[in-house]
Amino acid sequence: MKITMLGNQYSGKTCYMLGMYAFMSMGLKGFTLTATDPDQDLRLMDQWEALIGDNILPPPTQPQSQDSPIYTYGFSFNHGAKPLIDFEWIDYRGGALAGDSSQADATFLRQKSRQSDCLFLCVPAEYLQEEIVNANGDVNNRVKLKVAGSNKLAINRINLILTEIKQAINEEKNDGQPVPIAIVITKFDLIFGKRNKEAITRDIQELFNPLFIENSGWLTMICPVSLGKDIRIEDKKILGEIDPVNVHLPLVFAIYSQLTKDVSTVKSSYNNIQEQKTRVADDLKTQQGKWNSFFKQGEINSKQSSLNNKETELAKKEAEIQDISKKMQLVAKELDNVSMFLGNQEMKVSV
Repeated sequence: MKITMLGNQYSGKTCYMLGMYAFMSMGLKGFTLTATDPDQDLRLMDQWEALIGDNILPPPTQPQSQDSPIYTYGFSFNHGAKPLIDFEWIDYRGGALAGDSSQADATFLRQKSRQSDCLFLCVPAEYLQEEIVNANGDVNNRVKLKVAGSNKLAINRINLILTEIKQAINEEKNDGQPVPIAIVITKFDLIFGKRNKEAITRDIQELFNPLFIENSGWLTMICPVSLGKDIRIEDKKILGEIDPVNVHLPLVFAIYSQLTKDVSTVKSSYNNIQEQKTRVADDLKTQQGKWNSFFKQGEINSKQSSLNNKETELAKKEAEIQDISKKMQLVAKELDNVSMFLGNQEMKVSV
């Protein structure tokens, strides 16, 4: 599984990732997050310690190598010290999202976004301080244009990437679903208590309206997150009370979405094997019913062996389905109160 977080410079994406890792590495309701590379673990925890201990912001993301202008982290999501799923987290220079095609990391980012299994769209809460859509559904175009047209937020570039993803699906003509989207509202402490959930949801749906139209196929989560209270940046230092809120939920959503996809794939495979087993069983019955079956014992034995193999394959697929379903039940509990939409319809998780 690959996760890419789309956010421009100063959107809070790197601080969010650090908070998520630090928070989850300590454990939450039996869940833990670990880096698969010990050196990456040290790097992340050193940056987190500098953030909470000395109020020092993390340095800009540097390319991983000459061949890769972005940085890839490897993580394992665990429950009870047992791995549930491994995934890659794609990080990049903050300005890459709004960069032009002459910049290697900008082109590489768009490519990686199209290859991702889940996208996190990073929306800083300071852009949601003014109402865009009122309770009657009236749009304040002045505010909308100010927010959506901001290069710092880069909504136009994000919508371009989403369009490319949907176009690729249409060209493949495989009836595939778009990747799940987590809209992560960073720095939520800036507007906490000032704007309610319904108002924020209306504004997000207007800013990213292609995701929320009828039958769009996009599965979208809207999730406010915060590193704490009164968080602010002064002289390149982060000030305020560090107390992470909801930082684990977008990741849990991504994992739940991937598990849903995995169980669907295994069930499809199970059904195909079941059909094959039925055909083999019918052929076997036909052969056994023929008057000359005695002379075709070798063919009959071969059919019986094939039938036994199909039954073994089905048993393995059943075990896989049960295993994935158990994992889904574990993570689904954390998503009971989140805002999720399939197109324009709000929905709840199911297992």
